[in-house]
Amino acid sequence: MNRANSSYVKNPLYMIEAPPLVLVEPSENEIKLHSQKLSSWYSGPENMHLTGSTTPVSAEETRMLLLENRAHGDRLFFIFNEGRLIGDADLRNINIDEKFAEFAILLGDGNCRGLGLGTIAAIAVHRFGFDILNLLTARLSVAGKNVQAIKSYMKIGYVEDLENKVENIESSPGDIVMELTAPDFFRRETNMRPVRISIRK
Repeated sequence: MNRANSSYVKNPLYMIEAPPLVLVEPSENEIKLHSQKLSSWYSGPENMHLTGSTTPVSAEETRMLLLENRAHGDRLFFIFNEGRLIGDADLRNINIDEKFAEFAILLGDGNCRGLGLGTIAAIAVHRFGFDILNLLTARLSVAGKNVQAIKSYMKIGYVEDLENKVENIESSPGDIVMELTAPDFFRRETNMRPVRISIRK
């Protein structure tokens, strides 16, 4: 597998404007600044229950994990609503040759869930993946009990991998594996909402 490598850190960082949200690829300083809040979300009881995680992570562990993932080519976005960080999303395990990546998202601020903001953020990141990175397929693994997330993914075009065609994806027992192709994504009119992608200055 030709996975994106550490040369990623030399690439420009992007910003996606998807009203009312702004998603940014964070600098190293921004990752450090928000690592405490992110670690509290990653280690929160509700998120650990939904993701099947069993080990809390500290702010420093979170910072190091995000920097390590980015060095391996993951495209991490912080999600802001009216200037306030509400979550993060990323394209990980990017395969340049086969043009696919895994997608993950977390709305850590519980007050922002159920408002459609997760769907808007997901659309924005997939537009980046399909338009800027020229990916053809996105895949994800989600806990079967996370019904709200599954509905959100289906809304933008994801379908469950009932035939177990998807291989080499991080998953846990009880997870559902889903897949989305670029053509299926762009067929949905709701995915064509206004999105502006630019290089951060």
